[in-house]
Amino acid sequence: MKRELDLTDMAIIEQLRSDSRLSIRELANRVHRSATPVFERVRRLESEGVIRRYTIDVDAEAVGIGFTVFCNVKLDRINADIHREFAAAINEMPQVKECYNVSGAYDYLLKVQVREMGSYREFVTEKLGRLPMVGSVQSVFAMDQIKH
Repeated sequence: MKRELDLTDMAIIEQLRSDSRLSIRELANRVHRSATPVFERVRRLESEGVIRRYTIDVDAEAVGIGFTVFCNVKLDRINADIHREFAAAINEMPQVKECYNVSGAYDYLLKVQVREMGSYREFVTEKLGRLPMVGSVQSVFAMDQIKH
């Protein structure tokens, strides 16, 4: 059983979300605590699975994948095996940066990042559209990112 997170835990998490490369000393300064207890808290948060991993935030434009599309996917039929097959297929597609199983008119919401419109059309027709369980796809093109 995970213990409740207190204000210090939440402050540590927010600081690491902002910059996961902070040293323990700098992190401790920012949350107004001494280094040893902060180090112990970070290790506890990691061991309890609250902090799952440390990542980087890459400028999609700089690496040539600045065309972002939110893709709603409706499966033509639903059962546990089909959901597992779909998830396995999506995990093999590097264009899909995020995937959520959602409620409502669609079954999945994908965040897809590619070079340009032609690359997205190819992704939909050659990858996503070839999955046998996919019934329909609706695309919403991001014009600007306001908050990440």
